[in-house]
Amino acid sequence: MILEFLMISKEDLEQWESDPEEYMNEEKSEVWNYDLRPCSEVLMLSLVHHFSKSLVPVLVNMVSEVQNNFIPKIAENPQIILTVDAVFNAIGLSSYELFESIDFSSWFTSTLHPLLTNPSTDKILKRRICWLCGQWVTVKFSTELRPVLYETMITIMGSEDLVLRLEAAMCIKLAIDDYNFEPPHFENYQESSITALFKLLRDCEECDTKMRVLYIYTLILKRLRGKTIGNLGQQLTEYLPQLWEHASEHYMLRGAIVCSLLELVLALASSSTTLYNLGTR
Repeated sequence: MILEFLMISKEDLEQWESDPEEYMNEEKSEVWNYDLRPCSEVLMLSLVHHFSKSLVPVLVNMVSEVQNNFIPKIAENPQIILTVDAVFNAIGLSSYELFESIDFSSWFTSTLHPLLTNPSTDKILKRRICWLCGQWVTVKFSTELRPVLYETMITIMGSEDLVLRLEAAMCIKLAIDDYNFEPPHFENYQESSITALFKLLRDCEECDTKMRVLYIYTLILKRLRGKTIGNLGQQLTEYLPQLWEHASEHYMLRGAIVCSLLELVLALASSSTTLYNLGTR
C-alpha cells in the first residue's frame, strides 16, 4: 500500500510547479475522504495503530532498506526518490507508533540532516524530510539537536522553491509549538527566522497561505514574549495595513492580523507607542 498509494503522483508534481500555494493548501487541508493518497494515509495510520505488533517491524525494516539500498542509488536512478518519499511519508505518519523502535535523533544526524544540507538533494526529497522532521519533533527529538534543526529550516526558508519554504516554516512552527520547546535555544535564531518569515509572507499571494505564515510569525513572538525584539517588528508593522486591505473579504486572515498586532504590542512593551497610529496609515 505504501509504494502503491502513498507515492506522490505526477499530478501532484505538476501542481507543485504550476500552483505551489494551492498544492500546499490542499496538502494541509482535510481532504482525505476526497482524494486517494490522503485517504490511503488515513487508512495506513489506522492499520499501524491497531496492528502495531505486526506492522511496526515492517516499517522499521523499510527504513533500513531505504537507508542502505535506495538512498545511495538516487544519483543513478532519480525515480527512486518517489519510493523514498513514500516510505518517509509512512514513517512520519506513524511516528507515535514508531518512537520506541526508531532512534530519530541519530537518524537525523547520520542521514536526514546531510541530505537537507546537500545542495544536490532533490527538492521532492528535501521537502519530505522537512515534513518528516515536523512529524517527529513533537514525538521524540533530542533537545541538543533542536538548534541544528532551527538553523537548517531557516536556511531552507531562504531557498527559491515556495513549497520547500512553506514546509520548512511549518516545521519551525511545530518545533516551537511543542511542549519541550526551550526559548533560550531559539533566541539566536529569532532575527533570522522572523526575517525569513516576513519575506515568505510577502512572497505568498493566497490569503490562506498568508494566514498560515502570519500565524507562525505570531507564534514566535508569543513563545519569546518578554525577550527584546528590537526593530524586528518594524517591517511587519509597516506591512499590516497593506495586508489588512488585501484581506478585505477574508475575515479569518483579518483575525490573524489582529492577533499578530496583539503579540506585537506585548513584545514591544513600552515601545509599543509606535503602533498607536497604525490604524490611520
